[in-house]
Amino acid sequence: MEIEENERSMKYFIIFALVSAVLLPILGELYVIGKFYCGVSQALVTVLLFVWTAGAGGVFGRLTAKKAMLGCAAFALSSLVLSMVGYAVIHPIIKRQTNDLAAYFDSVYTASTDYYIDWVFYWVKAVAGLGLSFLAAFVVIGIRKLTGRIAESDAQTSAAIDNAFSENDE
Repeated sequence: MEIEENERSMKYFIIFALVSAVLLPILGELYVIGKFYCGVSQALVTVLLFVWTAGAGGVFGRLTAKKAMLGCAAFALSSLVLSMVGYAVIHPIIKRQTNDLAAYFDSVYTASTDYYIDWVFYWVKAVAGLGLSFLAAFVVIGIRKLTGRIAESDAQTSAAIDNAFSENDE
């Protein structure tokens, strides 16, 4: 059981970290360039980011508390590192494609302080979202414990009622 929990925790961490290596930079590009180019709302990108990280935390929350926290920590740290590597690969491709569409983007990428400020805000939100995965894991673990206690209490109550009516009146 212990080894199986470790394996599941590490499997989840690897899957979520690798997807985050691609997803976080793409969401970042949508967050920053989307408002200039295609009218993508920064709020929509932020919601997608938080849904992704909370969903990851929810999956980790199905494990035991110790394994969930280990998996969430590994996911959060590796997601940040791998997404920076992913950004180094993805950003030049997206920059080249957007510059091919319009010369306007070259000025957005180079001269706009809003571009850099938006990037800082996006990565602050990304770190907050990765912290949200811990919160989501704790919530799922708490709900599991609560439903377990309710079921246990229900079984005890049923047993007590059955015992009360099955006693012999002597």
